[in-house]
Amino acid sequence: MSTRTPIGLGDIEIRFLVEADDSHGAATVFECQVRPDAQVPAAHSHDGFEETVYGLAGVTTFSVDGDTRELGVGD
Repeated sequence: MSTRTPIGLGDIEIRFLVEADDSHGAATVFECQVRPDAQVPAAHSHDGFEETVYGLAGVTTFSVDGDTRELGVGD
């Protein structure tokens, strides 16, 4: 069952759009809004699945495998 109610995690707000049960385990889709100049949680990794990120607005900076990358609109 998907939850449309946003989940607040400090400077981040997450809204699940599709959960694994809704897609027979094929995907989980969520929208994540990060406030400007946000301090986000510690780095993490996913060993059991791939993660794809798509920029809808603004620019967010990520560190991936030691490289800093900026994610902008359409990236």
